[in-house]
Amino acid sequence: MRTRSGTSALAAAVMIGTFALSFHAGAQETPTKADSTPHFSLFGGSSVAESNGPETGFEIGGSGDFRLRPIPVPLRLSFSFSQRHEDNALSQLRGGKASLDAVMRPIPKFLGIRPYFLGGVGVATRAGYSGIAGGYYVDPTVPPVPFSLYTRPRATWAFASAGMGLDIGRAFIQMKFEAPIASNGPVVVPINVGFRFWD
Repeated sequence: MRTRSGTSALAAAVMIGTFALSFHAGAQETPTKADSTPHFSLFGGSSVAESNGPETGFEIGGSGDFRLRPIPVPLRLSFSFSQRHEDNALSQLRGGKASLDAVMRPIPKFLGIRPYFLGGVGVATRAGYSGIAGGYYVDPTVPPVPFSLYTRPRATWAFASAGMGLDIGRAFIQMKFEAPIASNGPVVVPINVGFRFWD
């Protein structure tokens, strides 16, 4: 209970800090025509999660950057598909995710490279799966724990995210930290490389 409360408090702090920074950055930045044009990207990379045990795999997806008049910084709407592996699972763990992030670029471009920060909220889902537990020794003098089959139903959770990245011409690389809020779910850390293909 205390761990979940701590995670929720961290997620709330991330959201508040993100939007405070976005309004501060927006007050100092006048959007150019290029900044106001929607940008669309494809991305992919690794996806690591921590729930009952470490899950490693990949994530692919697409995103679009756009502006809304009352908000001083661009917003990034992303959709992605992930497939991860858990040691005891009998199949791959497949899921999908949608997120909306504010993108802040308070540092000017240098040699075609510009860092950025992002944060926001999203929702994720993971399909049900089954696995095998047991079959290990607790003590050499005690018989091993017998094998047992377990199942996990589909899970859906909301999350808050924060991260940073680098724009390199039309390409970008970014890392995010996604923590569940008001729901049960894994902490996910996706690292992605993307390419802006149309703007």
